[in-house]
Amino acid sequence: MRHAVDQAGDLFSISAFSQTLKARGLDASKRTLSNYLGYLEDAFFVIPSEKFAFFQRQRTANPVKCYLFDTGFKQLGVSFSENRGKLLENLVAIELRRRGNDFYYYRDRHECDFVVADSGRPVSCIQVCWELNEKNRARELAGLRAASERLGTKTNFILTYDQTGEEAGIPLIPVWRWLLDW
Repeated sequence: MRHAVDQAGDLFSISAFSQTLKARGLDASKRTLSNYLGYLEDAFFVIPSEKFAFFQRQRTANPVKCYLFDTGFKQLGVSFSENRGKLLENLVAIELRRRGNDFYYYRDRHECDFVVADSGRPVSCIQVCWELNEKNRARELAGLRAASERLGTKTNFILTYDQTGEEAGIPLIPVWRWLLDW
């Protein structure tokens, strides 16, 4: 649970976590860790997001992104730096789950935070960042473009804390507006 809190929104690999535990002198099989991840999901503690792939076998062979079911759980961890972008991304995952959407992450050479699917077919790509600025603009746009081009989605946008407008033809939407309107 502590690892899930501290690494919320990051990639989680059962194999890598098993090796980390072994290095600390704790022995846990991959099956046991997989079971515990399932228990945390069943207890409404984490929301796992698989890498998008058209085949289930490819999805399960990759790490998952784990989001907290409630952003308040983040207060249970010890954080040395505030990452508001990850909290915003976690909030979007909670809302997508609340709305009953199937969602995944996209990762190839670039990463897109959310691929929303309907009956297994991708329908939209969503990138989330606190603020689109000179430091992250190229990365955020490249991830969204790569996912939308590869998957053929027509509805693509970037959610930010409070920016509106358009960037290279991609809508910037404040997350509060998306929460109210979408």
